[in-house]
Amino acid sequence: MEVNIASADVSSVKDKIFNFLRSEPWMFYSTPLLSEEYLNELMQKGYFEGDNTRSFFIETMNDEIAGMMRLFDLQDIGRGSPMFDIRISSPYRGKGIGSKAMKWITDYVFNTWQIQNRFEGTTRFDNLVMRKLFIKSGFVLEGYYRQAWHGHDGIIHDSLQYSILRSDWISGTPTAINWDEVK
Repeated sequence: MEVNIASADVSSVKDKIFNFLRSEPWMFYSTPLLSEEYLNELMQKGYFEGDNTRSFFIETMNDEIAGMMRLFDLQDIGRGSPMFDIRISSPYRGKGIGSKAMKWITDYVFNTWQIQNRFEGTTRFDNLVMRKLFIKSGFVLEGYYRQAWHGHDGIIHDSLQYSILRSDWISGTPTAINWDEVK
């Protein structure tokens, strides 16, 4: 499925963001059902847009919102690693949109900030689709965090951290970690 990624100018599309995020439960998040009050608090704190955050819509060619991405921790550019959040709405899952969005946001980070050496993201251990998407997108598993992700159900889940290096992005080949040396 063809998609277009567009910057979400938060001040002019607040309703669009809220409608998308409230359209369904996001089960792999600590808060799967988002109230308007909670979203307003996030908006005021610069969660969607600010010096350290940028948000983007993933739109179909019919201008339907298929997903949303948020790039954050931009204060780490050049000396750390920015991170991202991606949400694809259920009618559009399994259509290759996640792969296109991951490629787009990775290209965006490395093309926008030439000094940036790495880009990373985390997911819950039980989010198998996201784990596969990381690997398919050239990201490498770097960290396993035991009981680090508080679920909405009161369960504390394990989480995983993946990253991609600029050199791997350029070559198209992920650099494997020699886990035997880490032991």
